[in-house]
Amino acid sequence: MRTIKISIIILVAGILFAGCKEKKEGIEIVPNLESIYLSENDVDTIPKPEKGFEAKIENDLVDALKPLTVGKTKSPVLYKISLRIFLNETGKIDKIKDMGSYNGVVDSTDIKHNFISIDSLDAALASGMKDWQFNPAIKNGKPVKYWHDLKVNIEMKPNGTYNVSLPDFLNSVPDMNDFVNVDKMPELKTTSMPVYPERAKRSGLEGTVFVKTLVNQNGKPDKAVIIKSTDEIFNQSSIDAAMKFTFLPALKNNMPVAVWVVIPFKYKLSSTKSDVPPKSEHE
Repeated sequence: MRTIKISIIILVAGILFAGCKEKKEGIEIVPNLESIYLSENDVDTIPKPEKGFEAKIENDLVDALKPLTVGKTKSPVLYKISLRIFLNETGKIDKIKDMGSYNGVVDSTDIKHNFISIDSLDAALASGMKDWQFNPAIKNGKPVKYWHDLKVNIEMKPNGTYNVSLPDFLNSVPDMNDFVNVDKMPELKTTSMPVYPERAKRSGLEGTVFVKTLVNQNGKPDKAVIIKSTDEIFNQSSIDAAMKFTFLPALKNNMPVAVWVVIPFKYKLSSTKSDVPPKSEHE
């Protein structure tokens, strides 16, 4: 009988993250426009920031909050922001609506103390967001008006340093051929053995497949792409297995980020005198 060996090796990843100059005086804060702007469930494609825009989005939010924090308190301030943003057909933000933003001083007892008005907070955010540019929402092949809830926590330190993690809505899908530096690569938690294709076993075929996998901020694969294969007969089995892997996500500035990793799968047949049916082994 033949036994089957399939080895899985996590290689060094290719890491990446996947504007327009229209000027606006400001963004109007409004009560209700959901009857005019479409939701995520009503469009074919939701907006995403233009490529490379994540850094600007993060900097704009932080710059808007620094004047409200630095020199105003000796304790860190946690801003819990919840806004509904309304985008026009060009992918620019027209208006925002507050959905429960608040700020609080963070200390060892987690006591929250409001010391600025919500209006001041919203005005600062609106000013910082006025030049954000998205690819517009698409419905039936055409750009449409769109609304989306934006929730993000930003911890501002009295010295101006900060911690922030942007939600998926503000993260464009990384391009698999770009490189973006991270502090820590994804750490493998669980693997999944691919199924050795029956046709390959009957034909005595062996091979190796390299699968490039996008690991999201939650440590789960979003997509998998074959970048090299000795025989396409092994491709689908390799993709199916790669999509079942789990990771501790990559970190940048102590925040989880999406990156691509390369997972090679090696398919190998070997002879044995055992009558035990062939099964997969992890080399």
